[in-house]
Amino acid sequence: MTNNTRNKFASYGLEILKWAALYVLYQAEAEGKTVVRQDVVRRRLDTGRIKRGITR
Repeated sequence: MTNNTRNKFASYGLEILKWAALYVLYQAEAEGKTVVRQDVVRRRLDTGRIKRGITR
């Protein structure tokens, strides 16, 4: 996989994640919630916690 291909995959993945997070916030607003914590968004998206540090 070339760097360009990897970067495109990462870009598309981040775009999908961004729209998914916005959708969760839109749902919360429709439910009347004005503040949504990060852990609520993470739980609704089922993404898990971010581990610090990159390992290969």
